[in-house]
Amino acid sequence: MRRPLCLLGLVYVSAVFIAISFLAGRTPTYETLNKEHVIVAGYVEGKEYRMSQERKVSVISLSEAVIIQENQVAILEQFLSDSEKISQNRLHNSWKKNRGNLSREDAGGIEGVLCYMQEGKQPQMGSLVLMQGKFRAFSHASNQGEFDAADYYRIMGKQGRVMECRFVAQSSAYDVFREKMWLLRDYLSLVVDACYDGEDASVMKAMLLGEKGTLDADIKELYRQTGIIHILAVSGLHLSIIGMGCHKLFKKARIPNVINIILTIGLMYCYGTMTGMGISMLRAYIMFGIHLGASLAGRTYDLLTAVTVAAFVALLRQPFYMWHSGFLFSFGAVCGIGLFLPAALENLL
Repeated sequence: MRRPLCLLGLVYVSAVFIAISFLAGRTPTYETLNKEHVIVAGYVEGKEYRMSQERKVSVISLSEAVIIQENQVAILEQFLSDSEKISQNRLHNSWKKNRGNLSREDAGGIEGVLCYMQEGKQPQMGSLVLMQGKFRAFSHASNQGEFDAADYYRIMGKQGRVMECRFVAQSSAYDVFREKMWLLRDYLSLVVDACYDGEDASVMKAMLLGEKGTLDADIKELYRQTGIIHILAVSGLHLSIIGMGCHKLFKKARIPNVINIILTIGLMYCYGTMTGMGISMLRAYIMFGIHLGASLAGRTYDLLTAVTVAAFVALLRQPFYMWHSGFLFSFGAVCGIGLFLPAALENLL
């Protein structure tokens, strides 16, 4: 068999497609919690800026989130205040073991939320935090063809928003690397603001740093109407250009091949982490890493095998990516190149 990994990948993708099509069911919306003041706890997975009611606000993405029972809040606050005496691994294991006991019965399926912060202190990346605010449920589309917020955010692992969110407490342990990458992105955003005017700065930040939340709505619509809105997204192309550029630069500097590959993959990972590591960037990172690994091992790089491994990792991370347009277009384009380009070149030549 010429490409055994491709066959295994096809079987896996088919199994995921069947599972989420027939077993997943309709996305719950948690309407009973809508507009209710809640207390939520979870790990800080990401931070970004968005426009809300014509002002720029910080949005914190929480994973492994729980809507806390009111009688458990004091216990959790004490647990977080004592977290400096506990190692990060022990803290995480304890949270995974006990989070189900803290959750409200009507919010048992919630795994992630978006917290729209009030002005004030921001939590650090990877820390376990306690927040308080007003819950807003995502709703299904009421008309055919309308954007379905509930289904979209289910793919992204989020089941609701917490508005006017106030920071209550956080653990002492946090992810130092991801926090430094966020601070670097924030610093580079200020540099872009200093170099460009308002509208131009928002476009450059979207293209270079993945900061799309503050992009002017009229500018976004203009790019959409002209069919070039995809250039505003940090994609796999950005990562590939950076990776190939660094790899060739290090090669010209006569850096040994092993160190060259390690540095290149490390820089690509830093940039991907700083900009959010979207689906297309994850695909490009895995495929480029396989390409460099093949050259190091003296083996031939196979595009279809590489894209199969990337799809496997992405769907293992989140099976609902199967319905994400970014996943379908990114992987579909690469598969099209791998399947049809060789035949086209053979017929043309």
